[in-house]
Amino acid sequence: MRALMYADWTVLRRTFLRYLLVTLFVMTPIVAMGSGEGEVAAGTAVAALSVTMMSIYMAISLFGFDETNGWEQFRLTLPTSARQVVRSRYALAALMVAGTVVLGTVLGMLIQWIIPLLHGTVAAPRESVIIVLTSLGTALVVIAFLAIEMPIVFKLGISKARMAFTVPFLLCLLINVEPVRNAIIPVLESLEAFARSLGSPAPLFAGAAVIVALLYLGSMRVSESIYAARDF
Repeated sequence: MRALMYADWTVLRRTFLRYLLVTLFVMTPIVAMGSGEGEVAAGTAVAALSVTMMSIYMAISLFGFDETNGWEQFRLTLPTSARQVVRSRYALAALMVAGTVVLGTVLGMLIQWIIPLLHGTVAAPRESVIIVLTSLGTALVVIAFLAIEMPIVFKLGISKARMAFTVPFLLCLLINVEPVRNAIIPVLESLEAFARSLGSPAPLFAGAAVIVALLYLGSMRVSESIYAARDF
């Protein structure tokens, strides 16, 4: 399984810089608009976008390589089982998201410390904590997203399942629709009030982490069954 993970890692290593440059390009307008004393919006936006974009881009790249030069069929002729192929991919995807948390946190903190300096102020330490929590929370959402998408990809292949990766992003555009936005805001305010009543967001993060971990493991078992039965 480690050999399979290493093979996937070589793919990620070649595409990492390219996707990082794309991500930085997309974030440039956000950084340019980030201003105001003590404002944390730019740093959190950069952290969230870094985790989301890098994770999704690299996941698509991994599955896309499967369909290059018949690698997916050839891999199953090696002394590895379909279960090992699936588990190696899930393990590397989790490590990949963990790596983007570090990247997103570092980029978010850099932006959040640079912007106040341009205005002659210093970022508050609390803002760094918010950026870390943003990266972790975004990572949980991304892992849950991958848990839903990966069985579809193992079933259909990335060429046919590519739309499944774009649908959630298209749905996010609905937040610009006023009725949808008005429905979401009270939910977010309720969650914020609940977090304040707990005195710390740690219990929410812990509970969410457990739920996402169970979802991810369940997704892996489903993918194992699907991939083992897949007819190439």
